[in-house]
Amino acid sequence: MAKVQLGVIFGSRSCEREVSIISAVQLMNHVDSEKYDVIPVYIGENGVWYTGNALRRIETYTPFDPNKAGIDAQIRRHLLTKRASKPLRWM
Repeated sequence: MAKVQLGVIFGSRSCEREVSIISAVQLMNHVDSEKYDVIPVYIGENGVWYTGNALRRIETYTPFDPNKAGIDAQIRRHLLTKRASKPLRWM
């Protein structure tokens, strides 16, 4: 059976940004990797969307540097213009 793709969207301009980051990192590092393919999606304070495996490490955010290896910037355009290959499944 194929893994379920699990997008974890976190961060943003909210005053709760730090709590969102900590919660997301904990979730991504404790989810069952046999069942789920975790895709981190971080929204920076400037509104730019990022993805990449480096976002699974808490050190990435102290301070956040989008130029670190393993981070891809500005995925918003891709997410908004491409249709998902599979329909979303709500759990």
